[in-house]
Amino acid sequence: MAEPGCENSREESLGTGEEPTEADPKGPKQNSPRGQCRRRRRRRCRRRCCSHPSFATYFPRVLKQVHEGLSLSKKAVSVLDSFVKDMFERIADDASRLARSTQCTTITSREIQTAVRLLLPGEMGKHAASEATKAILRYTFCHLSKKAVSVLDSFVKDMFERIADDASRLARSTQRTTITSREIQTAVRLLLPGEMGKHAASEATKAILRYTFCQ
Repeated sequence: MAEPGCENSREESLGTGEEPTEADPKGPKQNSPRGQCRRRRRRRCRRRCCSHPSFATYFPRVLKQVHEGLSLSKKAVSVLDSFVKDMFERIADDASRLARSTQCTTITSREIQTAVRLLLPGEMGKHAASEATKAILRYTFCHLSKKAVSVLDSFVKDMFERIADDASRLARSTQRTTITSREIQTAVRLLLPGEMGKHAASEATKAILRYTFCQ
């Protein structure tokens, strides 16, 4: 039931004939139609971002590193985004199966790398595993203590001195006055054993290709 005071107030307002006052233009614009439309758009964007995450922001960055001056069309971005999402789902699915097979409740970097090697064939899988190892090393390096950083720094300096020493001997044996990338790669293969030497030589080849492409 309505309160008696409400009817009296309505009659009084109708009897006076006064028009309702306009809203203060300096007041908050939350109740304006424009403000409501903006809020609705923001909500829709948030819902879309939460339900459909996109990797589109990363494609121009990667393209700039590989081929500077080129751009991607909207259709190409959508195709790449679908491809990356599909690969992410497949890797996550295989990694979760591997984790369950070992009775683990957490997917670690080991399961991710194994899933990547199973899904991506040949050189593509090796390159992806190499990039993953770099990412893990960067993350680990950020969380290292000062003592660990100093030990790693000493190790890198020692390895550099050894490689430079062996490369200079190889250059002298061929009567050259300049150490080239060939001597460096040979010295690395002589010093680093097995897979470590192969990986270092592969990274050196990539560095040479990047330098040649920039020139």
